[in-house]
Amino acid sequence: MRKIKEAGINASFQNSSIRVADPARPGLKPVFPKIWLNLLLAFLASTFLAVGIAVVSDVLDNTVRDPDQVTRLMKTEVIGSLPAVKDWRRRLSPINAHIGAGRLSGPRLNGNGAGVKDLAIVAGETGYQALSTYEEAIRTLRNSILLTDFDRRLRSILLTSASPSEGKSTVAAHLAATHAGQGKRTLLIDGDLRRPSVHRLYQVPNSVGLSNVLLQQISWRDALVRMPEPEGLDILPAGPSTRRASDLIGTGLAELVEEAAREYDLVVLDAPPLLGFAVTNEEPVEMRAGALIQYRLKLHGLPIDWLTRIDEWEPGVRFVDQQLVGPYRLWHHTHTFEPDGAGGTLMRDLVRYALPLGPLGDVAHRAFVRRDLARIFDYRRDAVGAILETG
Repeated sequence: MRKIKEAGINASFQNSSIRVADPARPGLKPVFPKIWLNLLLAFLASTFLAVGIAVVSDVLDNTVRDPDQVTRLMKTEVIGSLPAVKDWRRRLSPINAHIGAGRLSGPRLNGNGAGVKDLAIVAGETGYQALSTYEEAIRTLRNSILLTDFDRRLRSILLTSASPSEGKSTVAAHLAATHAGQGKRTLLIDGDLRRPSVHRLYQVPNSVGLSNVLLQQISWRDALVRMPEPEGLDILPAGPSTRRASDLIGTGLAELVEEAAREYDLVVLDAPPLLGFAVTNEEPVEMRAGALIQYRLKLHGLPIDWLTRIDEWEPGVRFVDQQLVGPYRLWHHTHTFEPDGAGGTLMRDLVRYALPLGPLGDVAHRAFVRRDLARIFDYRRDAVGAILETG
């Protein structure tokens, strides 16, 4: 009986009265995702991100944009500003600025009677017009410098820069030419013995100059180059590069400038740029194994303290230093000195270094670190070569 009842119940289920009343139809629009909501959220998120990046970039930006900002940051007065002229730097010869579109030629003699080759320069009309703005700014700068102190008369000016290739030599050359153009006797001294450039700007020889004067090989008056245009401008080139002259520049140059200031209305000194690093040890460093050397340098505008230790010291053969504190994760520098077989010395630098931050350090290495290191050692090679050739 029980099975008969179960069979009846199952039969009732199979004979269901359910039927399709209306076929299913797809929706006219999706219920998910809501595109308009996603677009709105994406727009708001990108807006906040852009504003945040702009604010952070502005906070981290230390670029100086106006003279008032210089006054606030440096706590000093701004005496003038010059236009950026990198695009036409090669046309910035002070000679071109003063002869305009004319032609200047003729023999010139320095103080000891040595002849200087004839000068023949043609400045085009376009170049002369381009120089007019820069020359006007130079004249304004000259007036600002000479009128800064009414109580005393300035007889000498020293120009320097924070780093190389910022235009200080160009400014010094034009400033001297502008002052001489006013009928004033002016002396321009190229005091950058490592990278002299005044002789190139004025196209005068650099075989004799300040380095010879400091070594007492010649009188400073005999090393002068007298320019025919502008009249009244004398130039003392840097002369051959030598390490011995660099050691004497402190005392010898001061005496030279003091003596020249009594004969000239203005002495303009083109000084070397400030170094990008400085040794900050309180006492002179004695080179020996275990010696610590403290540096303070700037890498792409960021001040960094660097501490190295001399691990090995073999005078005349080799020495090894490594970084204890600094921007690198590893810095191991080996300096070796070997005979080259021709009576000279072969200097070698072997550097093993690694950057921090893993993959980010690799990106920085490819972007600029490798290029910066190559530039540093290339400059060191050229500077040492120049010193050894003439020293």
